[in-house]
Amino acid sequence: MISSLNAVIGLSAFTKDLPWIRELRGFYAARLEGALNHAGLVIGTMGTVVVISLFLVTPFLGQDLFPKVDACQFRLHVSAPVGTRIEETQRVFRRLKM
Repeated sequence: MISSLNAVIGLSAFTKDLPWIRELRGFYAARLEGALNHAGLVIGTMGTVVVISLFLVTPFLGQDLFPKVDACQFRLHVSAPVGTRIEETQRVFRRLKM
């Protein structure tokens, strides 16, 4: 089984010689072989996780992520140059309100 796994996860000749790559390949091969040997347990565990997730998520379905706002309302950010007199700023805002 390991030889077929090596073919599946085979790397280039350059990276095969790196020690940490060999350790990583061994770790992955062992976990994959274990999962393949216990396929029923893996499928059952994943099914259980999906069912539990559905029960946890279902109460939140249909809820809005954003707060409700008035559809006729919008925000406008206006800035004036530094040093603008207050009278000039008021005049600009009066024009915007119309």
